[in-house]
Amino acid sequence: MKLYQPFNTTYNDEEITAIPFASAAVELPAFHLQGERAASHLYKDGKLTAWYWQGIALIENQRSVYFPRQNLFSFTELATVRRSKALSWVRRLAKALTLTTGSFLDLSSGILPLWRIYGGEDGSILILSQDLGDLFAAMANDEPKFFNISAWVHHNIHPAFTLCDQLTQLLYYAITGTPPFLRKETREDRYRHLPLAYSFEEVSLQTRLFIDASLSLSLTKQRDSTGNKEPQKALTAFLDATESIEWDAENRTEVPAFSSWQNTPKIQEFLASQAKRAKRIVFWRMKGWLIITIAVSVILVSWFTIDRVSEALKPPYTQFMDPPAIITEYYKGLNALDLSHMDAALAKKVKNPWTMEVTNLFVTRQTRKAYEGFSP
Repeated sequence: MKLYQPFNTTYNDEEITAIPFASAAVELPAFHLQGERAASHLYKDGKLTAWYWQGIALIENQRSVYFPRQNLFSFTELATVRRSKALSWVRRLAKALTLTTGSFLDLSSGILPLWRIYGGEDGSILILSQDLGDLFAAMANDEPKFFNISAWVHHNIHPAFTLCDQLTQLLYYAITGTPPFLRKETREDRYRHLPLAYSFEEVSLQTRLFIDASLSLSLTKQRDSTGNKEPQKALTAFLDATESIEWDAENRTEVPAFSSWQNTPKIQEFLASQAKRAKRIVFWRMKGWLIITIAVSVILVSWFTIDRVSEALKPPYTQFMDPPAIITEYYKGLNALDLSHMDAALAKKVKNPWTMEVTNLFVTRQTRKAYEGFSP
């Protein structure tokens, strides 16, 4: 059995439904099994009721949560055998979520992990409690954890819009079989998903354009549609927006490989451009600080060097004086113990013979002035 895919079986002579979440080789963390069980929620006939799992056991060589038989399916089936009814199921999930509380949902990651959501053959929706979600996460390796949580996280969106965005992603997933932000290039490219308008012509263009637009809404439009409501309460906007869209997707037995529907010219062009943008963004994130540091260093060194060279090549202020004036300037500098005036009166590369004496006298004068209060 696949992980997180409910199945019916018999356990201790009782007809049960089990949801496997780990192999037999994985040890259960004891701290997840302590304390009182938190209630999950079952939505049926427009009402939300508390629901409790029965136990955790090794069933068919997999660690599973089990409970009295209830024909359930994972929402991953929306991309295959439940595809024709995907819109109905997503809208039903939205109605169920509007009746829940923020503390029950615990949207700390910004989304509701996929392994907490299940549909029932009787039209019900089961939303597992956060403690079961934490148990599944603690037992999962990187691949299922990424698919059930990280692949659905959409950064930099209005907090109230998060669940509206995730349910729209489920519709995208039902059509393509791939979450819109699954690919690394898509996430690096500021979450710019591959537009549905480029493929899947069997689905209404209006529906595909609606999904594309919803996943690309600006923050301003997200705020306008949801305000500052709690994410689950803001789903009324999603229900209103999806009430009249068409859904003509057909069931299929398996999810198509991504490569099987990316061979149109528009998709190839989009993916090539996205790969370049993502590579550029990653490059500047990883190496940008180094390049900026080097550039600033080069500018500072160049400025210092050019300033010193310019100062060295600058002609002395005595360049236009006649010889007697230059000699006068030299002795003025000597009397004032000012080497700069003396050097300005000398030709280039001519060493000042009085440099050492003038320096010593200057230091002596300044020292006596500091200690004795007068200049000798």
